[in-house]
Amino acid sequence: MKTRIKKIIGLNLLMILLITYSVPIKADTDNDSTYKPILEIESVNIDELYAGSEAELKIELKNTGFYSARKIEIRLDTHENSPINIISTTNRHFIKTLNPNEGETLTYHLKVDNAAIEDYYALDFTIDYYNTDDVLYQVTENINFHIIENEDEVQFAVTKVAPTEEVSAGEAFDLVLDIMNDSTSIPKDIVISLDGLSTDTLTNTNINEQTIEKMSPTVSQQVTFSLYANATLTEGVYPVSINIDYENEDEEVKNKSYEVFINIIEEQDSDLVIQNINKSHTTVIPEQGFTIEVDIENISSFDAENVEVNIEHEQELVPISQSKFVIQDLPAGSSQTVSFQLEATDNSITQNYPITVYVNYNDGESSLKQYTGINVNNDDDEIIYLPKLMINEYSTGKEQISVGESFDLAFTLLNTSTEKTVKNVKISLNTDGDTPVFMPIGQSNSLYINSLSPEKKANLSIPLKVISSAESKIYALDVAFDYQDDDGNEYSDNETINIQVYQDTEITISDVRIGKILDNSYTIEVDFFNTGKVDISNLMVDIEGVENAQNSNYYVGDFSTGRTDIYDVILNGSIPKPLEGKIIFTYDNTFGEKVVVEKPFNIKNEQSTGANKSIGSELGNGGRSKEAFSRGGKNKENISQTTNSKTTAFIPSTVLWIGIPIVLALLFVIILRKKKRKKGMS
Repeated sequence: MKTRIKKIIGLNLLMILLITYSVPIKADTDNDSTYKPILEIESVNIDELYAGSEAELKIELKNTGFYSARKIEIRLDTHENSPINIISTTNRHFIKTLNPNEGETLTYHLKVDNAAIEDYYALDFTIDYYNTDDVLYQVTENINFHIIENEDEVQFAVTKVAPTEEVSAGEAFDLVLDIMNDSTSIPKDIVISLDGLSTDTLTNTNINEQTIEKMSPTVSQQVTFSLYANATLTEGVYPVSINIDYENEDEEVKNKSYEVFINIIEEQDSDLVIQNINKSHTTVIPEQGFTIEVDIENISSFDAENVEVNIEHEQELVPISQSKFVIQDLPAGSSQTVSFQLEATDNSITQNYPITVYVNYNDGESSLKQYTGINVNNDDDEIIYLPKLMINEYSTGKEQISVGESFDLAFTLLNTSTEKTVKNVKISLNTDGDTPVFMPIGQSNSLYINSLSPEKKANLSIPLKVISSAESKIYALDVAFDYQDDDGNEYSDNETINIQVYQDTEITISDVRIGKILDNSYTIEVDFFNTGKVDISNLMVDIEGVENAQNSNYYVGDFSTGRTDIYDVILNGSIPKPLEGKIIFTYDNTFGEKVVVEKPFNIKNEQSTGANKSIGSELGNGGRSKEAFSRGGKNKENISQTTNSKTTAFIPSTVLWIGIPIVLALLFVIILRKKKRKKGMS
């Protein structure tokens, strides 16, 4: 009986082990849906489109959940053979964060094929986003449109050929349009005119109508209008309406309307500096003439007009030439020297007389000044002559000094006295403001000279470094002198050195890639990022070296630090082997100087797989990671759930292979013990 009970217990133990090791064990996973944000389309502004028409699509996206969504990427994609084309510069939008109940309006420009058949069509609206735990979600919804056939079969394609860059306020320019008959019909008596012009914005300075007798299918013709941008215009993009009146093949008068945009920038102010002040003499006697030469340089990228230069001095100095000069025109990057002639009067005494140089420009709104002086020696005076130190000249050794950069400030110190030696000279350098901008390297901000004889010079140098947080501007560096004469009398004086500091701009550009591939066109895409510490303005992106690009000129405008964007251009035709060209980025830095950055590309199209192609390794310098551009199918679950399902499948198979030998070993022990008991009983 006991033996039978032991057998039953052993069999039960065996069954429990087999069941335990054959049932799959599910790995522990986090319940990601607990913290899932919910992004939904609140509204769409259009649901009907006409064949051959263009429309602006606005989509209201809202976070209707209880948790914040981060790193949101939205894509609008067309279906294969769809008559709806996305003609926006990009079909993607990026949103950093959407908190609960927050929304965002997304805008796209659509164009419907002329030959579109009346039916219902859809676009895919896909959202990739993360929750606060960096779990990725993807949602895809269909946006449906009813396409209505257009009774008027004539369609035109209007492209702005010029101007290709910004137009300054107060500037005259030519608006050049390329008009193409984008249909199979032949319109005639075509009249092109402009609307939306006014004396306050853009004015037509010539005829406002251009006539074309007729246009065959796919034929293009250029027309030119002469316009003027009002000088008071603020910076922005200004639309111009293009009206086209024509007769169709049924001799019916029809009208089409299109829009082009002109990028206007405000008249920029020039930026001037006093580079040098040179004197023909350091010491003069009464009634002896001397010359002061002032070098004015325009360091900006804009011309300066009506620059006034004048000097002020004490009554013991009298001008023997005019004391005020006007520079009518000082082109960008150029300099000009202005000379003043003066002499000391009989009433002058033995001392140093200060002279101030003033420069006024930008219609008097900008000014600068710098000090110099002249020593007068009158031997008949009984007044003790006071020794004077001055900086005769200085140099930074570089045309441009950037933040965080080191440089050597070299300057020449002159003892202007004709009689007295100065000694124990201490020179201290200090920047205006509470925080020093220029930090000495390996030493203090002071220099020392044991002695300096009359009318002698000392060449000095100090290594400095610009702090990384400095702004882009001209800084005044104060140079203070403390010294003694031979009699032990102590003196203090100071001069100013102006140093211009640049905060470098930086744009990081990803690898250029092929985006969507359609029936007879494809797109080229590139991501770009402002990775510098300063904002840039008037950013324009264009493509060169390729053919059949549609609306390739993308005006971004102001591009703040940390901002990202995508340049997306449509190219007609099939993809050549290889696809070569370059993306051109032009913008203005903080000093208004034009900067050009080129991104060459050479793509082999056999490696292209269309819109879902990987963006490549790390997207060059500072690009997005592969994870940020991962793709999946429609309505896929988050990535962590997919990973957990693989882990769950792996655990049972592993445990089963480990468990089978253990079960066999237990069976062997039970059988062996049973045989021993039988042998003992016998």
